[in-house]
Amino acid sequence: MQLKRFPLAAGLTIATCRGFLLNFGVYYATREARRSPRHSPRHSLPSHPPSHPSHPSHPSHPVTRQALGLTFLWNPAVSFLARFMTVYACVIAVTKDLPDIEGDKAGGIQTFALTYGAKKVAGGAAAVLLLNYVGAVATALLAAPGTFRRPLMAGGHALAAAWLWRSHRKLDADSPSSIQEFYKQIWNLFYFEYMLYPFI
Repeated sequence: MQLKRFPLAAGLTIATCRGFLLNFGVYYATREARRSPRHSPRHSLPSHPPSHPSHPSHPSHPVTRQALGLTFLWNPAVSFLARFMTVYACVIAVTKDLPDIEGDKAGGIQTFALTYGAKKVAGGAAAVLLLNYVGAVATALLAAPGTFRRPLMAGGHALAAAWLWRSHRKLDADSPSSIQEFYKQIWNLFYFEYMLYPFI
């Protein structure tokens, strides 16, 4: 089934898988790998070889059990991640067709980019993402002390917002290469979030 011919269904699928489900696994895997000392004592690294049951890589170790999803804790970081990345994935679901406007037009595939034009879709995407970043900064500043690493979370998302704003300012909606570059920057910021959120 070619979901690209059904923009709404394609968007919902991408938002659910990439924005919601996938990021829980990445979040827990990276947090467990870091074994941050501000969490429980089980995050400390023993000096046993991988084959030993007390080593974190062993299936019976509690770190591994949580990373595998046997224990799930709905905490402020996970709640923020679910909201932020789901919104981001929705934007990707809409903008993914920006570089393919001519091909979709030739193939008779109706997408948001083809229906509304590159300029409007890119502008709408930038606006939604900027609001998403503003929400992230507000979440960091308004949360109870100790909930997040406030300087890193607020500063990192403010930097990402500035990066996005600059990328949109440089966009020439009539230039395929410029559209491609703008879409590339959206993905760069998406991966930047992966680098940032294990530390918030």
